[in-house]
Amino acid sequence: MKIAMIGNYKSNNAGDDFYLYLMANKYPEIEFIPYHLTSLAEVDAAIFGGGGILNPNVKKNRINFLMAVQDRKKPTCGLSIGSVGTERKMPFLQVYASILKRCRFVSVRDLYAYTELRSVNNKTFLLPDLVWNYKPFLDKKKDDSPFTVGVMLRDCGKFKDADLVAAAQKLLLHLEAEKNARFIFFNTYGERLANRTLVEPVSSVLKDVAKIPPHKTIDMIEHLDNFRSIDLLVGMPYHGFVLSCLYGVPAIGWAYESKIIELTNALRLNVIYNVNETEALIQPLAGTSEVFKALSQMMQMEAALHFNLFDRLILEREV
Repeated sequence: MKIAMIGNYKSNNAGDDFYLYLMANKYPEIEFIPYHLTSLAEVDAAIFGGGGILNPNVKKNRINFLMAVQDRKKPTCGLSIGSVGTERKMPFLQVYASILKRCRFVSVRDLYAYTELRSVNNKTFLLPDLVWNYKPFLDKKKDDSPFTVGVMLRDCGKFKDADLVAAAQKLLLHLEAEKNARFIFFNTYGERLANRTLVEPVSSVLKDVAKIPPHKTIDMIEHLDNFRSIDLLVGMPYHGFVLSCLYGVPAIGWAYESKIIELTNALRLNVIYNVNETEALIQPLAGTSEVFKALSQMMQMEAALHFNLFDRLILEREV
């Protein structure tokens, strides 16, 4: 069986690639393949998904591919889509209405998207992100290893690159002085320019940088392995914060979209919404609390329903 993945898969986006990684590991008997690397004739079903795929600038070829799969009476679903901030007002949902109502189910990450899409497809479910299904290998870090900070930066419309660079330099230099920290920079966006415009000027002021991502395709195994080496995440991307919780790693950073605000508020992480207020992050670091662990476990249990829905409504299996 071959299933097309419609989204930013194999397109320099670690979050979406992680969906592909999870589905392939959960269902090894199925070939999950990015839609632009296959053809309509080859696929038996299609998944429309990826966190930010509900946006006014979605590529028309994605929608056209999904519609063509549906026209051929093949099963489709919307998997872990959203979040969509209320500031967008979602006028573009009309574009999606005709395809989402033909999906066998749609799972979304935020209440606003759920409310809007429920009227289009009554099999719309509000669930934590699919990535919460990942079960990491947790080995104990050696006591004599240095305090290591993982760094995830990305370019975005909310912050100017120069402001973000200045804020990151200030915070990381503080951690270097206070914790004698070393740093691992994650490759979250492959060959995108963000690696050069943000990572290079920030890492250049630090003394001990253990790893800087090369400008290449994302290596998911290396990406996950980095989490086993860090004591703190300084982050921005949505899935970076999810993975920090799964690995039990405290996280701080900057929120650039409403989806980050929703997630980090729910998890009670110290994340700020203005790079000019970075002083708020320079304070004694808190460890992972029992509340933090309990919230993570709750997210994991609810996220398992993604696979339950996929088994019943796409694969038509008894569960």
